[in-house]
Amino acid sequence: MTKQITSADEFVAALQLPGLVVINFTASWNPPCHALAPYYAALAAKHTLSLPTASSTTTPPQPPPARPAAAFFTLDVDELPDVAEDAGIAAMPTVVCYKGGAVVGTVVGADVEALEEVIAACL
Repeated sequence: MTKQITSADEFVAALQLPGLVVINFTASWNPPCHALAPYYAALAAKHTLSLPTASSTTTPPQPPPARPAAAFFTLDVDELPDVAEDAGIAAMPTVVCYKGGAVVGTVVGADVEALEEVIAACL
């Protein structure tokens, strides 16, 4: 599951999360962004641990995981152009992986294979 970043403060807060933070810098008018979107969502579902939604009366509840394997976000560059510029985004889509606020991987363009490889390498 991905979360939409809608402010500069949310961007800063996302970068401060523990573990891997993946941000898809996108534009609503950009066809390659539309092409990448379902693959990005699938990668987010694959690499984000989810909490159980219901517990059975016969099975004791399991403790939640310590934290997700990765946190996935989307940021519309037209809504937050200053944030995109500060992040050095020059083309869409650009997916940037961060750890501890530092860039640890980047994929420019709708290259699904490269995106899978970069995320796997950064986990």
